Amino acid sequence: MEKQKLNNEQNSALHKTNVMCWVACSERLPDSIGSYLCFWENCYVGMLFFNSNKEWCEMWQQEKHKPTHWMPLPKPPCI
Repeated sequence: MEKQKLNNEQNSALHKTNVMCWVACSERLPDSIGSYLCFWENCYVGMLFFNSNKEWCEMWQQEKHKPTHWMPLPKPPCI
């Protein structure tokens, strides 16, 4: 529990400073459904949706993926 609290505090602090870090799926999954930047086998990086069943999939497809790491999407650029 202490490790989880520390991870949440670290992620909050990193998000405020715009520094992004990969989170291992084996250690923690996202707290909420939504789109995330993911890394999976063969060095592929892309955006996946984490659904209410705690599964990773492409937004409009049923194909499931098993990423090894994830991170929140960065803030959009200022235009």
